[in-house]
Amino acid sequence: MKSMKLRIVSIISAVIFCAVILGSLAFIAAEADHDCQGDGCAVCEMIKHCQQMIETLGAAAGACAVRAAFIMTAVAVLVICQTVNNTYTLISLKVELLD
Repeated sequence: MKSMKLRIVSIISAVIFCAVILGSLAFIAAEADHDCQGDGCAVCEMIKHCQQMIETLGAAAGACAVRAAFIMTAVAVLVICQTVNNTYTLISLKVELLD
């Protein structure tokens, strides 16, 4: 039950993340050739804000990808070490030696 809730929250977060990025890109594309009013132009300020948000979220996504890669590598190393450390002896396999 807990994993299902976590999965739903993760999917919703991913959808919101994509919507923010796509919305920012769409706004920048739509207003790329607007009539600029000079200093204090509201559209230019919004474009700067959207560009900052894209850069920030992109850096955060990159950091999350590096963290996920590190965790997956650590888990793989632990699994490999665990399988290598399982040394089998005749006693552990309950082998009966006959004369």
